[in-house]
Amino acid sequence: MSYAIIGLIFVLLIVFGVLSAKNWHWVNIVFLILTFVAGSAATAAMAKSLKLRRDNIKNAMDQEKRAVDNEAKMNLAIYGSPNSISYDPGSLRGMNELLTRELYGRGRVWSSGTVTFKGDDPDDGNRIFTFPEPRDAANPQNQMKGIQVYAFADEPVNGVPYPVSFVGTFRVIGETPANIELEPIFITNDANYSNPAGTWSLFEKMPADRRDVFKKIAFGDKTDFLGDNFDLTRYREALVTEHLPASELGMDPNSAEYEQLIDRYAFDGLKLGEIANWIDAQPNRQNPRFEPAPEEVFVEYRFDKKVDGEFEVDAPGSLLTASAFQNGKAVDPALQAGKKIGFAKDDTVLVDQLTAEGFQRINGDLVPPFSEQYPFVTEVDRYYFRQFRDYPYMLADLKRQVERFNEELVRVKTNNGVSQQALDDANAQSTKRADIIIKLDQDRQNLANDLATVTQMMNDLTTQLAEIEQRSRQLDQQIKLQYDAVQKAAGAEKP
Repeated sequence: MSYAIIGLIFVLLIVFGVLSAKNWHWVNIVFLILTFVAGSAATAAMAKSLKLRRDNIKNAMDQEKRAVDNEAKMNLAIYGSPNSISYDPGSLRGMNELLTRELYGRGRVWSSGTVTFKGDDPDDGNRIFTFPEPRDAANPQNQMKGIQVYAFADEPVNGVPYPVSFVGTFRVIGETPANIELEPIFITNDANYSNPAGTWSLFEKMPADRRDVFKKIAFGDKTDFLGDNFDLTRYREALVTEHLPASELGMDPNSAEYEQLIDRYAFDGLKLGEIANWIDAQPNRQNPRFEPAPEEVFVEYRFDKKVDGEFEVDAPGSLLTASAFQNGKAVDPALQAGKKIGFAKDDTVLVDQLTAEGFQRINGDLVPPFSEQYPFVTEVDRYYFRQFRDYPYMLADLKRQVERFNEELVRVKTNNGVSQQALDDANAQSTKRADIIIKLDQDRQNLANDLATVTQMMNDLTTQLAEIEQRSRQLDQQIKLQYDAVQKAAGAEKP
């Protein structure tokens, strides 16, 4: 349209130029036409430039809007909703958080490897672990020789091998791209070690205890054991028959102690009311009640109003001189909030029973009940959460106990040797003593016989002495009588 107008004006300019040729010099007419042409060209170029500028400005505004929208989408994908106090489960950071928790404490993992005897010799204690696929053994990150690994026997869960049974601790003493040689250090499952059927999974670090450790195996899909979908009876049956059978624990399946052990894992994460209702519906229970320790009971509180900057969660100190937590507050800078935290109305928190009901510290300080410190909260419910077991520490402590037991066993064997020698010496002395006693008894019998003989002889001699004395007295009397008679006879013969 604009080109048509310019053309029409140009035609009119030519017409008026021809008509004005009677009065104007042709140079003026040509200059006028060239000026119009130049002006028209400049105007067209300027219009085109303005159009391009307008299009570019519009495009820039659209791109800026797009960038803002994409940045919002990116932030939503990375962090989740900006109104959420934590990363959304579907966000990148939320998934990274879940992945970090899933892999926490595992280190490197070598899964689903086949295990065979070394050289098909069952008497050789070493085992050969063959990887599903050969690896690049030249890569320093893949080298394993000299490290200690924790072996678990796999069992299929929904068709996928899953490490279930702890076999023991091994040391890698040789490796090739296809396999490694394992030297046993500490064996806990002789059956899987002596008959390595199926596959094993090797962990660089002993896996940490987790709340869903048996639930994932029992139910497979994580959603099956959340909320109303959780089947407690089915879960307990899986614990008793598959995961914690009494036969492998050396316990009586009908004992109260075994039932209490199963309760600790089966009731983990449930409300105390739900636990009590389930127990009431079960006949032939050994333990009529479930009474967890106060450290394992958590009280859920709901905030009746919004509170800002009410709770101090950071503690002063250094990890060089303190643990990650001190009096329930974070010392580790990575765990600190940097300020006091608050809660919105209807937010909920879980508080352990000791804090909820109040307690006395070791130094004598009294900690009042949580609801007295913060009267703007309402108790909602109470839950049971079992305390996690520190398996790496327990295994290390067990190994130390085994080492001490072996040292004590050597000492006892040495003492037994000394005691046996002493016993042998005592037995030899006892034999000699018995011989001496027999001889002494014989001597005593001989002495008794001699004593009887001597006594008899003494009695005989006493009798003979008495007879001799009697005879002597008689002779003395006769001699005296004869003497008197002789004296009388001699006196009569004198004049």
